[in-house]
Amino acid sequence: MKRFDYIKSDDPYLVTNSGARIDAGALCEHGQAAVFVALFGNLLSQPDESTRRDTIMPRCVLAQLFGAIHAQILHEEGEAALQAFRDDTDSHVQASLTALQEMRAQARDCCEAGFRTGGSEHTCGRSEAAQ
Repeated sequence: MKRFDYIKSDDPYLVTNSGARIDAGALCEHGQAAVFVALFGNLLSQPDESTRRDTIMPRCVLAQLFGAIHAQILHEEGEAALQAFRDDTDSHVQASLTALQEMRAQARDCCEAGFRTGGSEHTCGRSEAAQ
């Protein structure tokens, strides 16, 4: 059972953008691929010093985090606010899925070179003949 503790903010990191991908090289104790999350932002005390913070989160920890966020919204703001958050999340799922499918169709999702060159060059060993 998840227990809550009082967590006080101390110069929090303000996230202004993020990125994520499944990291098959990092497995949680359940054998699931973890999630790499890149957070872009700054400490509130240093608003002009933007940084990137890279994290790896096991999916079970990510599920705990999302569950806690949902519970907090429901508890503090009610069912309508939680549904609005879920709807917003669903719209981001669809937009991201469309972008991922387009990258795969363009052969841009296999390596950084493929991504950066629109699929024309690859460092992963993929060749035009193999496409």
